[in-house]
Amino acid sequence: MRIRKEAGQGLILALILLAIGSVVVIPALTLTSTSLKNSQLVGGRERSLYAVDAAQEFVMWKLLHTSFITDANLSYDRATANFTVDVCGTPVSVSVVMRAIATWRGVTLIGNTPIKPTKTASPNSVNAGISQTYTFTIELEQISDNTDQGLDAVYDVLPDGFLLGDYIGGSSELSTDGGTTWQPIDDPLLENSQTWPTPGPSFGNRVRLRWPNPLTYGQDNFASPMRDFAGGQVKKIRYRITSNLPNSSKRYYYYFSWVVLKPWNTLSGTTGTIIVNNTGKTGTAYQGGLIDTSKTAQPSFIAPGQLTDVTYTITVKDQTGAANNKIDTITDYLPPGFSFVGLTSPYDLIPTSNTTTFGYVNGVYRQTANFTFSPTVGFDANNQRKLTFIARTSENVSGSYYNEVNVSTNVGIPTILSTPGISATKPDFNTGYTWNSAPVIVPAYDSSATSGNVTVTTEANLGVTVGGMDIISYQIE
Repeated sequence: MRIRKEAGQGLILALILLAIGSVVVIPALTLTSTSLKNSQLVGGRERSLYAVDAAQEFVMWKLLHTSFITDANLSYDRATANFTVDVCGTPVSVSVVMRAIATWRGVTLIGNTPIKPTKTASPNSVNAGISQTYTFTIELEQISDNTDQGLDAVYDVLPDGFLLGDYIGGSSELSTDGGTTWQPIDDPLLENSQTWPTPGPSFGNRVRLRWPNPLTYGQDNFASPMRDFAGGQVKKIRYRITSNLPNSSKRYYYYFSWVVLKPWNTLSGTTGTIIVNNTGKTGTAYQGGLIDTSKTAQPSFIAPGQLTDVTYTITVKDQTGAANNKIDTITDYLPPGFSFVGLTSPYDLIPTSNTTTFGYVNGVYRQTANFTFSPTVGFDANNQRKLTFIARTSENVSGSYYNEVNVSTNVGIPTILSTPGISATKPDFNTGYTWNSAPVIVPAYDSSATSGNVTVTTEANLGVTVGGMDIISYQIE
């Protein structure tokens, strides 16, 4: 009896174990199956990742060592080339976008003038004989890496026609973030004769404004934070002024301002243009003008490492209407790695002599082309003249290659600019300067590679360097 009882107990135990096994074994097999599938998925992603990485290396090779840029017609900003490449049996879709956007952050200028001043007027076109309130905005852009010397003061020299009492008290504001937010600042020093730092001559009918006002600011120059600029930073000063600009006998009368930055005596050239319209009249006249100098480059971008001729055109426009405003010299500072070839058509301005020199200009090794006109040359019926020449380069590093031009005339400096505390010289005033202009761009490239049923994408920003490529940024999606 005892043996039979034990046998029955064993059967019960076996049935219990079998029940437990039915619960455990089947899910365990399911987990095993899932594990195998996951292993297959990881392998697919790895293959896709290897493939897109290889495709990016293939793009860099094509950019450096083939005619891909020309064949794909990557000839303008945002031009795109799409193709498919097979990487060990894995197809990869590739998109390459050319980026040819000029940027002048961190450049070194020919002179020690790191902050570029410009001015705008709103409105900038009015009818004669009507009192108008203008908002003037002075923009100060730090375009050089040289931030050692801070800004001492800002002068705004108004054209004849604005009076000392036209300024609206309490209207001055400052923005340190490029014009997004504004805060009030003290009114400027207003002068229509030389009153600071010592009494001096009259400016005629002209007015100039100075920030800060040393009589209310407590010191002659700006303190931090207005004094200090970071690379690429833009600060703005704006104010309002009400004036009834005089009529003239001409259809269009152009009024120009000048902005001066201390301590460098950086002159903006003619800026803040206002056009006064006189219906029923004919012709054009100017107040406060000199010349406008500009320059263009064709082509504006070049393939890296390929010998290319670039045609530069310098345009000089008269803004005085005076017969004695004549050009005597043009000095062109070519970008590093560019060399002067010679004049080309259309042959408008023909210099008496032209010379070129290689050397360091403010720490940058570059070629300078000097054009001399003797006797001096006046302007044509359209109040402009042009000089066209060719420069040659085979630059192979991505970047913006800027040009700077000085055009000198024989016009004397106005008293309002030459007296203390501006104390500008004739060369400061009578030179039309282009700042950084006519950029020739060696492009950078955005490359995207996508592969696999399980999509893997890499995004790369590529720049050309000497004998290779820079991976500026790289990300995996």
